This record gives sequence, structure tokens and C-alpha cells, in this order.
Amino acid sequence: MIQRFDNVGVAVPNLQQALKFYVDQIGLTLLRSYDGPLPGASVGTTETGPYLFLFETGNTTPRVDPPGIDLAANPMGMDHLSFLVDNVDESFAAVRDRGGPVILEPCTDTNSGLRMGGFRDPAGNVVYLIQWV
Repeated sequence: MIQRFDNVGVAVPNLQQALKFYVDQIGLTLLRSYDGPLPGASVGTTETGPYLFLFETGNTTPRVDPPGIDLAANPMGMDHLSFLVDNVDESFAAVRDRGGPVILEPCTDTNSGLRMGGFRDPAGNVVYLIQWV
């Protein structure tokens, strides 16, 4: 039986750049580092997960069409990561001020009741900060 959701693997071309984004800019905690033939690291909010497993890939081929903010137009497959925060505007400003590359200024979707702001990580992945309002 499945016990819980554990992790999402994110292939990155440069592990140190990815750690700078997810730890220094987004504010996740470095939980574990892995040396060896596949450098990697686990980052998250708690030791027990769920967490992101960042691993360095040798394949630096960019995605043909990286996901955009118009979800209905995006191709199938992994689309984005969302982090729940207490206050989108404050958290967004903190990430932006630490150098996070902005793709969506904070806005509220009145249909869903979701307030969000977005960034793109160094590998081109879309990362949202969200708050249910």
C-alpha cells in the first residue's frame, strides 16, 4: 500500500545553481546532499517529505516548449511546482528581492480563489507560490 507522497525528481544542469534558487531564493531547507556519479540533493520543508530531489543531469538539451502560465495551452507531462505560503505578496517580494526570475506577478484567480505569483528556476521549470484566499 502507498504510505504517502514522497518526492518529485527535478533534473537540473547545475546542482549548485538549483540549490541557490530553491534554498537561497525560494527558502526551502537543504535536507540531504548526495555525492558520487549522480550529484543530487533533497530540499523541502520537513525531513519526512514530501521533498524535491534535485539531481544533476548530463543532458542539457532545453525543453522544446517550456510550460507557460496559460495552463490550458501547455503540453502534457510535468507542468509546474507550487508551494503553499501564508502570504503570497510577502513571500513573492522576498523571492524576487533575492533574485528569483519573475514570470507572473501576484494575482488572484477569482474562479478558484487562488492567489499566486510565479518564477522560473535555472532549469526552466515553472515554480508558483500560492495562497488560498
